[in-house]
Amino acid sequence: MISRDQPTIFNNTTLSVAISSRVDRSMLNRLQPGDERVKQARRDFLYGINISPKNILSQWITYGEAETYDDIYLLDATARQQAIRVGGIRADGIIVQGSGVGIFLPVADCIATVLYDPVRRIFGLLHMGRHSTLTSILPNAIKQFINLGTKPDDIKVWMSPHAQRNSYVLRYFTARSQPAWQGFYDEKVDSNSGETLFYIDMAGYNRQQLLNAGVNANNIQISTVDTVTSENYFSHSAGDILGRNGVVAYLA
Repeated sequence: MISRDQPTIFNNTTLSVAISSRVDRSMLNRLQPGDERVKQARRDFLYGINISPKNILSQWITYGEAETYDDIYLLDATARQQAIRVGGIRADGIIVQGSGVGIFLPVADCIATVLYDPVRRIFGLLHMGRHSTLTSILPNAIKQFINLGTKPDDIKVWMSPHAQRNSYVLRYFTARSQPAWQGFYDEKVDSNSGETLFYIDMAGYNRQQLLNAGVNANNIQISTVDTVTSENYFSHSAGDILGRNGVVAYLA
């Protein structure tokens, strides 16, 4: 774990949030999810930040034929018992009501986004990839918070190290014609192939979605660490097909 890359937006609150790095070892093996080496790496990481693995549920990102990338799971007292029995939750976003439980999300170039209302003690952990961003999971999560009594101005947000604008490259980008995306991508022609490439600013786009929803700009913290170019983090784009960093959010 690299101290300088940890969020500070939640300081002086009861929410603990941390991200692992390469030195902590991979937090997921995509071919062998039950790999004992991965389990031990997770245990070592969590104990190292004084969080018991027994209090943590894993967040599993899976896409079926329907390709629903905006599933949000509300983990309240009743749902928690069911989730504990199976050991994990399959959803792109999880919102937690109640203390004493945390969520663990393996992630590489996508943005692990943590939202926290310290007034009502509700937090959420979202897997913000390109697909979930395009399906508006973040505005939907804010609506869920509001339905639970949260005022948008009370929400604090952190976005983890991720593929930054200069590194997140797509060969096609169907949303480029949408007004909301103007200013959040660059279109460049590759000098070798002549192919048009699109460089996406997911964090910038999602920040604007937060502002549109009423979140205070001073309550948004975005990591400037680029997982693609940093030697400290696993990156799918840089060739780490199996390895993942881990983000945990735990409310004491």
